[in-house]
Amino acid sequence: MSAKIVKSLVSDKRYIAVQGRDTSEGMHLQGRGPEGNRPYGVAWTLSAPPEFMEWLEDQAHTLPSLAGTGSAYVPMRARLMVNGAVRIQIQGTPLNRPYGACLVVGEPPTVLADWIAKAMKEEEEQS
Repeated sequence: MSAKIVKSLVSDKRYIAVQGRDTSEGMHLQGRGPEGNRPYGVAWTLSAPPEFMEWLEDQAHTLPSLAGTGSAYVPMRARLMVNGAVRIQIQGTPLNRPYGACLVVGEPPTVLADWIAKAMKEEEEQS
């Protein structure tokens, strides 16, 4: 299964479409694409600053859970940066960007970083 490639909210850079929601443990991310730690792709919970989590809770949760749990998720886009960090863009009410919010995960879980790299590579090979 291929990941959905989308453009950055501010440039022509390519991102992977992902989705996230606020939980008591942090921001739960899901991505559809090549099998990672889930049959549909990848799922992981990341820690995020409290003000970001409060903001995320108030955004439109319009996507269904990829795991079929009935939970709703916020559309997001993720990109693996040259330094190994993961940049996540979320369109919504302005928090730290005019378009909504940007969260940079400086030391992302290996499963997430590897999945993004694999999804981008598969998309490049298919182009």
